[in-house]
Amino acid sequence: MGVIIIINNTVAVIDIGSNSIRLMIAKIEGQSIKELVKELETTRMGEGLGKSGYIKPDATYKSLSVLSHYLDLIENYGAKLCSVIGTSALREASNSKDFLKKVKHKLGIEVEVISGTKEALLSAKGALYDKTPEKYLVFDLGGGSLELINKDVELVKSIQIGAVKMYEKFSDYTGYVDLDKIYNEVMKVLETNIEYNKLGLGSKEYLVGVGGTATTFAMLDQKLIQYDHNKIQEYYISNERISEITLRLNNLSLEERKKVAGMPKNREDIIVSGGGVLWALLDYLSYDGYYASDRDLLYGMIFEEISRRLNT
Repeated sequence: MGVIIIINNTVAVIDIGSNSIRLMIAKIEGQSIKELVKELETTRMGEGLGKSGYIKPDATYKSLSVLSHYLDLIENYGAKLCSVIGTSALREASNSKDFLKKVKHKLGIEVEVISGTKEALLSAKGALYDKTPEKYLVFDLGGGSLELINKDVELVKSIQIGAVKMYEKFSDYTGYVDLDKIYNEVMKVLETNIEYNKLGLGSKEYLVGVGGTATTFAMLDQKLIQYDHNKIQEYYISNERISEITLRLNNLSLEERKKVAGMPKNREDIIVSGGGVLWALLDYLSYDGYYASDRDLLYGMIFEEISRRLNT
């Protein structure tokens, strides 16, 4: 008698980042992905990390609560939790192991803290879904790090620049940030970590941006009241518009920013610093703008699961 193997094609992945924890539940259909649920909760795991070196207790508490909620959603959808990863904040925090133990003890979740290189590759894998990799340069700007990927020349870089980090370093905590200092800092770090002539930009037709800052500017430029994947995906925004929006927001209070059309919840403080990083990054790369993508690290994680299944 033959053995019947039932594979659950409804899968879930979780990304524990410096600014937020994200969940994606999707159905695998052959080698394609049908997105069912995408959730994001701001937890600020990376808040104060640059000065203290550790994850704050309130961030740990909130993260455990969010993860518990996500487990309930996964159960409700009958999905299989395939992967839970931690990125910049968990790579850097001195008490990262303590956090991982609490998550394991209280929720039974094993978290894999991935390298910046693996984070970059997963982001590119998601961003280049249905695209020709040779034509694209990809960046992923998060709360704690910036990844740059050009598969054509095997460039994979993870740099310790992020929207949260820049906000904490160059803001007065009323929301106003010193954009000149952010610009100069980003330029200096890029020049130190990346040789421009090795970026392989000559043949690149498109720059693709993933991460919360990249998609938020696509929302702000279109004045979207609600997040709409179809209006975000492959939306082009120029560096001129990025600089205009960034300067305008920097002159508004945090309360005023909350009322701006397209501003996501809990991003009104770090969006200006994120804009400052984008502004400098595009100038450094000599691109006039980028195409936003909300297919990112989470998609890359599910593609890894597809690959694993194909190879077993």
